[in-house]
Amino acid sequence: MFSGSGALAIESISRGAKCAVSCDNSKKAMQIIKKNVQKTHCQKDVEILNKDYRKCLDEIKGRKFDIIFLDPPYKTDFGIDSIKIILENGNLKEERNNNF
Repeated sequence: MFSGSGALAIESISRGAKCAVSCDNSKKAMQIIKKNVQKTHCQKDVEILNKDYRKCLDEIKGRKFDIIFLDPPYKTDFGIDSIKIILENGNLKEERNNNF
């Protein structure tokens, strides 16, 4: 969430993650993420969502993740709100596979 350049999604893939979802509301950020994903040849592994964080969380409702990284803008309640929604939606796996 709040992906910026998409670097963390790309880094996760490079370190063995099976897939990553990169979400940002900014059109400029989306251009950068798409460019970076193409440069690193991980298009099939990174799902890119150009949406508001609430719409993104609604779209991934029901999906389970080992790790969810949030980097919300400063001086907003987006991080707290995101965590509440993630917990309500049950997006985090109960047990993590430690073979990351």
